[in-house]
Amino acid sequence: MKKVKHILIMAVLVLLGTGGLTTVNAETEIVNTDEVKLTQQQKEELSVIHKNILTEKKRLISKYIEFGVLTEEKGQRIINRMDEHYSMLEKEGFMPRHMSEKNNWKHHHPDQQN
Repeated sequence: MKKVKHILIMAVLVLLGTGGLTTVNAETEIVNTDEVKLTQQQKEELSVIHKNILTEKKRLISKYIEFGVLTEEKGQRIINRMDEHYSMLEKEGFMPRHMSEKNNWKHHHPDQQN
């Protein structure tokens, strides 16, 4: 039973950890998000999903801290950044602005040059 539990935990970690590695095919059509208007109900549905993801990611970071993989300070910086990202999503009406021409989000480390 312990092996199954460990395998499931590792599978979740792998899935959560590789979420940022997804690439967009160059031939994929990108919708102009400025033309799409979400209803309040759609925004609420997206909010629930994003909050669930945020909760699980925070739980994951807490485990890394507990297991000594991350320091408390580093873990807290990561969690703070995730909270900032959620706030930006909420402010932007849960629209993925990184896919539009108006690139309001910075996807690089603040200390790095463009």
